[in-house]
Amino acid sequence: MPSKKPETQQIDTQKSTMPDLALLSHDIQSAVSDVIGGVRLVDQDQLPDEAKLQLERVRTAAELLARLVENALTAPGEIGQDDLGLSNLNLPRYLENLASRWHGRAVEKGLAFSLDLPKDYPATIHINRVVLDRILTNFLSNAMKFCENGRISVKLRLDETENLIFSILDDGPGFDKAALFNLFKRAKRSDNLNQPGQGLGMFIAHDLTVQLGAEIRVKNRIEIDGSNGACVSLVLPLVVWSDPSLTNFATDFPDLSGLKILAAEDSPTLQLMVAQMLQKLGAEFEMAADGVETINWLQRESFDLVLLDIEMPNMSGIDVLKSVRKMPKPLADIPMIAMTAFVLNSHREAIYAAGADGIIAKPLTRIERFGAAILRVCQAQDLVISREVFEPDEPVISNDQLNSLLDLTDKDTRAELLRRIISDLRGVKARIAQDAKTLNYSAIRAQTHILIALAGAIGAKPLQLSSKKLNQLASKGEKDMVSQEAAYCLNLLNQVISIVEKTAKEHLDE
Repeated sequence: MPSKKPETQQIDTQKSTMPDLALLSHDIQSAVSDVIGGVRLVDQDQLPDEAKLQLERVRTAAELLARLVENALTAPGEIGQDDLGLSNLNLPRYLENLASRWHGRAVEKGLAFSLDLPKDYPATIHINRVVLDRILTNFLSNAMKFCENGRISVKLRLDETENLIFSILDDGPGFDKAALFNLFKRAKRSDNLNQPGQGLGMFIAHDLTVQLGAEIRVKNRIEIDGSNGACVSLVLPLVVWSDPSLTNFATDFPDLSGLKILAAEDSPTLQLMVAQMLQKLGAEFEMAADGVETINWLQRESFDLVLLDIEMPNMSGIDVLKSVRKMPKPLADIPMIAMTAFVLNSHREAIYAAGADGIIAKPLTRIERFGAAILRVCQAQDLVISREVFEPDEPVISNDQLNSLLDLTDKDTRAELLRRIISDLRGVKARIAQDAKTLNYSAIRAQTHILIALAGAIGAKPLQLSSKKLNQLASKGEKDMVSQEAAYCLNLLNQVISIVEKTAKEHLDE
């Protein structure tokens, strides 16, 4: 019998190895899930700020590790991704997680860390998240290695040609000529570097950037702003980060771009349908093929909502609902929508009794109904951050609305009403300022509820929108973004108080 050719033997070896790798992946992901689950169970309210930072660093790094393992063993074209592994990514949430991971590492080294975001940038981008993670991780790791003191900043901007640019700036020594020459070569490092490493980080980043169809720009900061340090940028052209299929998509369909959804469905055909709908509606999402995989995803990553097929192998949707509702909070409270073809009253009652927040009937035929059903549950749970925008020239307060409110009262009552409005606004301002410093999320939520009503009553739309956003960010415990939005909200509050005080003085002088 003729012996096999070497290449045939190699293929056979690879095939026999894949099941072993899949089993190893399962065990690694189980271990990572235990790490993340343990971190989530820690009562962070009782910990000092530095310990909280390091726990967030562990959590986000563990989530990245799980994705790297899964990505290494996932074939291109898996449901929810195209052949390049592209999928929707919620950019604000992604940047928050990036900051959570690297802030702790910077503090450990005695460095400052900041996230510099423009006022307007895409809420959702269409990209291979793992590739983006690996590129920015190598940029940041390099900056952290060589920066001995000062600050490391992550800056995002959208240029005039709609290139999306991620820049990592540090206060380190910058690059000498030899380092710049060898920067993207494999295992080539400048001889005068005294830091450990194999010289692979920037080589890997460059290789991945080429795969994306993007560009790396490297400069010493003395060429940019005259200061010491380096600036390394990842430049994503519009065609790389946007989804062309959404360009002419109906704008009156529900917008789910602020959501991260876990969809559980065992049928490959229905997986594809659900994935296509969520993709078109702008949601960031992951797919699970059965109940056990659903639980694993929930234990290792945070989601806003779960879409859950009821008839699944290994662990049914009903069992998933019951299991999740018994988990520690906040995971136990995650909104879950059942998807089922069985919509008789008895079935519906059993699904709701198990803990579902809503039911979507199969077959899934119309994307607008599918999106509307998800949006209804989100709004009932106060989940969706308002994506309304106001124009830069929109007034801080609508004089018409404020005057209409005051016209409902006589002169004496009007003066008392204005005094109370001013007093309430000042009180909320003082409490939000204090609670933002201590990251007292429950107190921030309570104060923003008051502020949403107050701002709406007097026609302060920008303040009302900022209050809604701050409330939602506090509900999710997103630290850096809470601090940024609180600062913006307090600035608007100062302007509103000044206008109302001026209005009060005018009425008292009448």
